[in-house]
Amino acid sequence: MDKNLISEILELSLYVPIKLTEEQVKKYNKIDSDKLRSYCHFCKEISVFNVSKRCYYKGRETTQYIAATPEYTPRIPTSISRRNQIFNRQPLKCEDISNVLILSCGLDRSHQITIFLQVIDNSIIKVGQYPSFSDLQIDNKALYKELPEKDAREMNRATGLFSHGIGVGSFVYLRRIFENLITQTYDDMSSPDVDRATFLSFRTSERIDYLKEYLPPIIVEQRKVFSILSKGIHEMEEEECLTYFPTIKESIELMLQEHLNKKMTARRASELTKEINEVHQSLKEE
Repeated sequence: MDKNLISEILELSLYVPIKLTEEQVKKYNKIDSDKLRSYCHFCKEISVFNVSKRCYYKGRETTQYIAATPEYTPRIPTSISRRNQIFNRQPLKCEDISNVLILSCGLDRSHQITIFLQVIDNSIIKVGQYPSFSDLQIDNKALYKELPEKDAREMNRATGLFSHGIGVGSFVYLRRIFENLITQTYDDMSSPDVDRATFLSFRTSERIDYLKEYLPPIIVEQRKVFSILSKGIHEMEEEECLTYFPTIKESIELMLQEHLNKKMTARRASELTKEINEVHQSLKEE
């Protein structure tokens, strides 16, 4: 976990344990002071969320810390009993702890993201979240609205599988979106010099080479994304796919955005050419 800890927790898939280092446990114990910039499902815009944590020990709410390791011994004071006497806090056994993280929207505190966690053997496991990870991705709603229905549906499926801890399956849908984008570009060509059957017989790298003058530069430059997706489907473990999913998904979204921008620019340029010709013609007639 290299990002802000709460950001990492928000992106975690359900039921996938993440082992915490001693330093991360210290950060987790102080997570109440964290802030997070995220999309608010209720405001329908980006907001800053304040984090609060409720800790439950054997079903009862407590303010006690979790131990940094199962054999945790504090350095100062050296005596656990003395530490308890001073702070009135006993490091709890990790398997006894469940936490609820409440992220309150800075624009409206009644708008909250609630995350349910279980702490077991210094690992955290997300066992529930509302709104879902998919709901919090709708800051790309404008992008998804412009996508072909099939691509938007498959992006939602990829995100849904990821949120339920299914990494390989989520990669399958991301790869299909990538492939669809390449095929759509070919279909948009007015007069390709290669027939469709021949084009579809090409390897993906060959299709990209053939279309490089028509594709957004990012797709040509980041063609390795397809290799990563294919490797994930055929060789990687679920955990690896889940780790890499946010980065690959964001890359695919950027490709889709640039592809749409290019099409919109071409369409608007065509419209302007027509309008300018009409203006020019009307001036000639005067």
